Amino acid sequence: MSESIQLVTGAIESCEKFTTLLLEENKFLKARDMQSVEENIKEKRHLAAKVEKLLGAVKSAYSQIKQDSSTTVHLHQLETVINNYKVAARKNTALLQAAHTATTDFINLVRHAVDSRKPQAQTYGENGAMRQQNSSTKLVNKDI
Repeated sequence: MSESIQLVTGAIESCEKFTTLLLEENKFLKARDMQSVEENIKEKRHLAAKVEKLLGAVKSAYSQIKQDSSTTVHLHQLETVINNYKVAARKNTALLQAAHTATTDFINLVRHAVDSRKPQAQTYGENGAMRQQNSSTKLVNKDI
């Protein structure tokens, strides 16, 4: 097997694995199984880096790969796999954004409920008069 075929087939295999992982993560997101999503983060990062590296190598060696007539079928297969990956990635992005928005809305709802039940703080001002202070619950924002 020539070096160009090995490069293209390696990119195909990695992209297929990454797409499968994204589709699996999409199922977990739809089921709101965040534990399983978090468990796959390390593998997702690894596969993303691997796919990016291999596709970069294919792109830089494209003129050499294109000259090898035996890689034409593999290039068409790679194009199909990349298109499938793009569809899965778009869906994954939308589901992750929806999960983030839902979590943020829930946290804001809880914060509002806590703030509405919290007693008002009263202190003496510099002139000896009572001063009311509005305090709000502080949240730490965690980005995904």
